[in-house]
Amino acid sequence: MNDLLETLLEEAFAIIKQARNHIYRIYEFPKTENMIKVAIGMRRTGKTFFFTKQSIIY
Repeated sequence: MNDLLETLLEEAFAIIKQARNHIYRIYEFPKTENMIKVAIGMRRTGKTFFFTKQSIIY
């Protein structure tokens, strides 16, 4: 049973490691004036980083 669990964990982590290398996020808010911008999403998906990047660009 432990061998099976270890094998499944190794496979899962290998898939996650491959996926991390291939996720590209290229999003931008539309360029509008006097509009409130909201980023909605799951936890720990980069919303704060997205807002920080947007504030540096504009």
